[in-house]
Amino acid sequence: SKTESGELEGWAFAAARAAEQGQWDRVEECYQGREAAMSRVVLSQEQIELLLKVDRRIQEQALVAKTALAEQLRRSFASRHALPWLSPRSP
Repeated sequence: SKTESGELEGWAFAAARAAEQGQWDRVEECYQGREAAMSRVVLSQEQIELLLKVDRRIQEQALVAKTALAEQLRRSFASRHALPWLSPRSP
């Protein structure tokens, strides 16, 4: 029904907003809600394409976050080795 397909889109866009804000637990909740809603509806090709487009956007946000986190870890590791007194001392 139109209501259920609207619910799917609502979950998708809520997941996209959460991804933009770095709220990855909320993204997961939205995907779970969308999965439950998908079991009750038959999607048109247009709806499938829309959901895939939103999913790609979320995937891009995840990649950006992962890259930023990896860079932060790299910097932290480099700083720790440059400043040996920051490293934990062996007993």
